[in-house]
Amino acid sequence: MLRAAALSLLMLFSVVTMLPLTSSSAHNNEGSSASSSSRKKRLRRHSRAWWRRYRARLRRKRAALARQRALQALQAQNPETAAAAKLDDSAMSKSGGVYNHPRGLWSMTMPNGWTGRTASDGSEMKFRISADGRTTGQATLSVVAMANGSDAAGVTKRKQSQTLSGVPVTALRRTVIDRMVKENGWVVNDFQKEINGHRVFVVQAQTPASADGRTPPQAQTYYFTEVDGRIYSLATSAPVEASERVAAQSEQVVTSLRTSNRSSSSAPTEAAKR
Repeated sequence: MLRAAALSLLMLFSVVTMLPLTSSSAHNNEGSSASSSSRKKRLRRHSRAWWRRYRARLRRKRAALARQRALQALQAQNPETAAAAKLDDSAMSKSGGVYNHPRGLWSMTMPNGWTGRTASDGSEMKFRISADGRTTGQATLSVVAMANGSDAAGVTKRKQSQTLSGVPVTALRRTVIDRMVKENGWVVNDFQKEINGHRVFVVQAQTPASADGRTPPQAQTYYFTEVDGRIYSLATSAPVEASERVAAQSEQVVTSLRTSNRSSSSAPTEAAKR
């Protein structure tokens, strides 16, 4: 009996002693499994599609940065373009007044309501024509040809009517016809006139209203004249009801068109070198 009781007490003591160890090991196993699962979540890999999209975004960013750097390098290599842009920005804020071309090609007086901006290559000058706070038309001044002689007094009137400073008027008219073909318009009339001592070849054309009705029919007028060996073209476009006012202002521009002081002062020097 005593031996049986002693064995029972020994077994009970062993069980009581093993219980804390079992619960501790179970807790440790649970914690390790939780930490390993959380570690797996943190180390989750992205799909192939995600990596393709990520690499595509990086390529687009690098391409945009390369284009920006190339543009900055081009502007740094051509300081005239940057200077002209600054001059043009100041010109856009003004309406009317004398305008001198940044490269000294010409000087002219803009009527009230006209604002101008030189093209990026400096080859032409664009105008916005406004009245009563709204835009009513537009115009473009550009050099289209070099003079091939002069309208001397000995030349017959028939010859003068066929040329403008040696350039055939048919060639000038053809430039307008080609533009009308592109714009689905047509030439209405062409003639020559004298504006304040300038011989001017005028071509009148018209374009229809736009298909959506937002743009009304436009009256287009092209003025060709010669100034210091260059044939200039002043092309205007305005609604039919505003064409007479724009035509009067255009004749003021043609009258004021002249070579700027810089170009005039350099001309004798170049002639002396030759």
